[in-house]
Amino acid sequence: MHRCLLIQEILQMICSHVGTFPLAHCNLLAMALVCHHFFNAPMDRLWHKVPDLFYVLRCLPSNVWKAPLTYYRIESAVLARAIAPIDLECFRTLYAHRVQVSQRSIVQPEVPANVYQALSFAFQGQPIFPNLVELGQTGPGGSPIISVCFLDHAFAR
Repeated sequence: MHRCLLIQEILQMICSHVGTFPLAHCNLLAMALVCHHFFNAPMDRLWHKVPDLFYVLRCLPSNVWKAPLTYYRIESAVLARAIAPIDLECFRTLYAHRVQVSQRSIVQPEVPANVYQALSFAFQGQPIFPNLVELGQTGPGGSPIISVCFLDHAFAR
């Protein structure tokens, strides 16, 4: 590998020219899996904008859900057990700090309210996205429990 590819700024520039969705996501993921050194730059790009909490829910272990979780059937998000803080460890360590923008509605009306409550309790008062700088609208009737997790930190700056 050439020495210039060891410089994170160069990798970030390469990632910014990868392409457009959905092909860009596939290419960024492939780049992240090439080697350990390539992991951060494409992951930063992939997780910079999160449209909704579906991506957080997908990071939870599969045994949290009664049925497999799919984006097209998100209303099937039925908990099989409580969400423990350890269930969020992967998301917290690998992805949460990368999120800076939440594009659309955070709270999706199709997702049962108890899922948001369980997430709120599992995060133990900590912000879901600690580096969030831009928050899309939560929509009318947004869950106050989940909003507190986002907004406490966002407006504390």
